[in-house]
Amino acid sequence: DLTFMVGTENACSGGVPVVLENIAKVSDVSGMAGPDPDPADNEVTLTTTPVDTTPPMLEVTVSPTTLWPPGHDLREITVSLSASDICDDSPAIRLVSVISNEPDDAVGDGNTDLDIQGADLGTADTMLLLRAERAGGGKGRVYTLTYEAEDGSGNITTVSKTVKVPHSESGR
Repeated sequence: DLTFMVGTENACSGGVPVVLENIAKVSDVSGMAGPDPDPADNEVTLTTTPVDTTPPMLEVTVSPTTLWPPGHDLREITVSLSASDICDDSPAIRLVSVISNEPDDAVGDGNTDLDIQGADLGTADTMLLLRAERAGGGKGRVYTLTYEAEDGSGNITTVSKTVKVPHSESGR
């Protein structure tokens, strides 16, 4: 029995690991072993199919994170996105959801609706509008923006960030 250990760096193509082929071959280079009774068994090929199970890294920064004063106007929210992966040079980033902990037209919020606008779900949207309002009798509104990054192997990372409309200025 003869055992070989072979190591390799990550090899990727198109965002997924490539199949590795290892060939082991023996020969009588010294001529001392004599004729080989079965030369057909002098070479073996082993194929290894690596599996990428590491999800991508995703960084999400939202600005501003607080909307004050709550004047019922729509404010522009800018999002910075960055994703990296061990195999995929450009993981897909997409906006999954934008939700509020209060309904659009809650009691005591100024009777407005369409508090979330311009959010293009399923894309790497980096600009949307959120309404600077909250229910007067509540604890403050919290918008939650959720993004995900997916690499070529189907591994997904999800990150959520919040934008707050505090109940009062002291809650900022």
